[in-house]
Amino acid sequence: KKDFVILGRCADVILRNAGIPHVSIFITAPFEERVRRTMEIQQLSQRDAARLIHRVTHARVRDDLGLENPTARRPAPSAAP
Repeated sequence: KKDFVILGRCADVILRNAGIPHVSIFITAPFEERVRRTMEIQQLSQRDAARLIHRVTHARVRDDLGLENPTARRPAPSAAP
């Protein structure tokens, strides 16, 4: 009933199979390195590259949880009558 983080292999599969809404993210490089690489590949300024990484992350959260707004919380399930 509260937000939490699970670290470990196959956590996304376990949560998906249990029907638990979740966001699965695997990050392999520090933020600064991802921004630098995005700047190189897409010929962006540091500011624009950082904003792009931010928008991509929020879009992923929104898509994974099926939310319109990535900062909105899903309503708690109502109790069965």
